[in-house]
Amino acid sequence: MNSLAAALLTGLVVTLTTVIAPWAQTFPSSENSRVGNRTPGDTSNQIRLGQPSGAGQPAQGSNLLTTITLDATLRIMRGIGFSNIEIYRSGESASIKASIDDTDTYIWHENCKNNACVTLWFAVNLGRQDAIDAAWMNDYNRNTLYTKMFTNPNDELMLTLAGSLYKGVTEDHIRSLGELWIMVFKEALEYKPKG
Repeated sequence: MNSLAAALLTGLVVTLTTVIAPWAQTFPSSENSRVGNRTPGDTSNQIRLGQPSGAGQPAQGSNLLTTITLDATLRIMRGIGFSNIEIYRSGESASIKASIDDTDTYIWHENCKNNACVTLWFAVNLGRQDAIDAAWMNDYNRNTLYTKMFTNPNDELMLTLAGSLYKGVTEDHIRSLGELWIMVFKEALEYKPKG
């Protein structure tokens, strides 16, 4: 990433964390919220997760990718700053192992059909971190934009970033997700709670 792009991205992150984070605190609590005629306990008020509906196809003749394979991801991610990158297989599952300095991170492919996937999920398992509790993680998640931090069922700290190819994206966009992952991973390691 060139220095201008890095400066613009840093400015965007600073703007979003100083403008959006305080603004989000003005939302009413979920106990007092209503959506249309529904009350908070109404199950029709719950978010439905899953693959987006609709065909999601780009305009005919475009160079946009709506799916990606492990091999294509590996080719696109080479040379952007990972210290090592390779296809990693474990049993029947496979991902891209993309090391940042001395830490192995992974690019999982999700929502796949015939090895063509519509979601990239960047993730790293940082192991047990006794100094990081729920309040620390909530502070991180509240004050950062692109990544999500949580503990898995084994109480190991996870950091993730998701990217979707829905409706089509360019190879440059996929490459920029890898560059963003490297940047936000390093920033997460240095994060100090803001309170």
